[in-house]
Amino acid sequence: MFSLFLLNGLKFNEKYMKYTDLLVGGLCLFCACSSPQKNPIDYVDPFIGTGFHGHTYPGATTPFGAVQLSPDTRRGNWDASSGYHYSDSTILGFSHTHLSGTGCQDLGDVLLRPTTQPVRLEGEGDIFLPAAFSHDSEKATPGYYAVTLAEEQIKVELAASTFAGMHRYTYLNDKDASVIVDLTHILNTDDFIYEAELKQTADNEIVGMRRTRSWVDNQYIYFVLQFSKPIQEWQQLNDKQGVAHFGQEREVLAKVGLSIVSAENARENLLHDMPDFNFEAVCQQAKAAWEKELAIVNVKGGTEAQRTNFYTAWYHSLVVPNRTNDINNDYRRHDSSIAKTPEGKTTYSTFSTWDTFRAWHPLMTLTDTELVNNMIQSLLNMYEVTGELPIWPLSSGETGTMIGYHSASIIADAYMKGIRGYDAEKALEAMVVSSNKNAKGSDFYTKYGFIPSNIKRESVSCLLEYAYDDWTIAQMAKAKNPEFELPKFDKAEKVDRWVNRILLDYYVEHPTQVVGNELYFADAIILDDVQVVTVPSKEKIKNYMQVENPMKKASTESEFQVFKPNFWKKSAAASVQFSQHGISDNWYQGGESTNALLAEMKMTANYDNKQGIQFDNSLEMKLGFITAPSDTVHSYKT
Repeated sequence: MFSLFLLNGLKFNEKYMKYTDLLVGGLCLFCACSSPQKNPIDYVDPFIGTGFHGHTYPGATTPFGAVQLSPDTRRGNWDASSGYHYSDSTILGFSHTHLSGTGCQDLGDVLLRPTTQPVRLEGEGDIFLPAAFSHDSEKATPGYYAVTLAEEQIKVELAASTFAGMHRYTYLNDKDASVIVDLTHILNTDDFIYEAELKQTADNEIVGMRRTRSWVDNQYIYFVLQFSKPIQEWQQLNDKQGVAHFGQEREVLAKVGLSIVSAENARENLLHDMPDFNFEAVCQQAKAAWEKELAIVNVKGGTEAQRTNFYTAWYHSLVVPNRTNDINNDYRRHDSSIAKTPEGKTTYSTFSTWDTFRAWHPLMTLTDTELVNNMIQSLLNMYEVTGELPIWPLSSGETGTMIGYHSASIIADAYMKGIRGYDAEKALEAMVVSSNKNAKGSDFYTKYGFIPSNIKRESVSCLLEYAYDDWTIAQMAKAKNPEFELPKFDKAEKVDRWVNRILLDYYVEHPTQVVGNELYFADAIILDDVQVVTVPSKEKIKNYMQVENPMKKASTESEFQVFKPNFWKKSAAASVQFSQHGISDNWYQGGESTNALLAEMKMTANYDNKQGIQFDNSLEMKLGFITAPSDTVHSYKT
């Protein structure tokens, strides 16, 4: 309820779509007892979400920035998705790229580890021990993170800009100061490093790169690392690990510029974002960027805890997607070629579309139309290279994770709201093409109108999401051209017929009522108070019963086997019924003989425990439909 109240109390900044500042009575009740409100940034707590399975990180980043500089406390398990988990008490080091809120591990590029302890110079694996820390010494605000490594007495402070990260290490004891640079560090221990380079290029500079296979294959990262003090000794252990020694220096700063294109671009990014080692200036610039973005929404009322929850969630909603084009506008495409982003535009990646098409993307259409246009153009750029709109792109590749083709929904939503700063014709083409290419059962969906659950996992979920995405394509197409006709996206021909099949599959597994010795299942489908289920033609029914239907396997020329639902047993009797406007499937089992009625056709079948239902080839035409009792009919509204 609180979030609804908050959303009715939004005030948008002038850069964005303008809304009137509204107050809901429920919120006003809080005002009398609330303390004076702070600035939005003051409510953000980056530690929220770092425990349990939240998979967020507490480190320094900027809105939609290319750098996420944060501590890594673990790797190799699900709760290492962001590199940090609040339950941990040791830190491995501080790497420059992280995911937020995902269920898979990747990134964790270019790890730095300040130390005062001896470094293990031989063998494989880590050349250092994890550093103990306490949450009491941690501090995190948007764009800034700090912690003290207790045993080694090193205070670590991190700040970030769009393309670079800055570290400030204060060595609090009299031991020699060193910084480890580790390119073997990976958050997913199943990752593979194709190649890596690491070399000293100046008395205070290290340059390197690596190319990996993780959640995304062929992933590039280049970096330029510069220290505020000359390196007294550089120990190159191999092509992935090295140690910079600084003797008795008590404060050492390090700044790291990143690029997924080249080391030259990483250097240019670093020079642009951090021309010197002014740590406070970097913090202030990050803070100003966050204040500007967070102030887009002005919440009135609520308790302190509620405002903290809201603004932290708002903060987390602005850390992804991430910019991929460098300061010179170069970016790496999904085929590894290098392209240019037009001046004044931004290219993004890290789109978890299955997670974000429902709420996050629609929210962005209300708060930042410039961002929406840039995101859609980024999706279309990926389509140009791959021939398909992305599902879950990361960096310069595609993870292929989750289901649906929700880029279509994202584009249609923006178009229908008048956000059209891209080639709409090309967008519609990409949406239609992509709807026929998705690998997770889309071939069955397109050919048969449903996805067999015994052949494809998540068949019902896939089918629902494909049908929805196709509906969004149809809405955009009809908005562009009221005469638009494409049978694949016709409501009666595709979406509603597949809703029938979804419900049929569901009710076979989920009986709703037992009447006598028959199981009845819900039947009527009503959308927006209109009965939309159409009577299938005899030809369609016949086609459904043909051998090539993927739910059946041919045993002889004259007989075939139907997929056996899980609830079938020798003594069971079952009925799956749709109303007179839909498909009527009845299965009655009695002893060794089973009669099956499919819509207008009656078939004789024998039941065998080993082989399931066996239909022969004889058909008895039957007029009329069997309907379920009225008390088993359910209504569905969109």
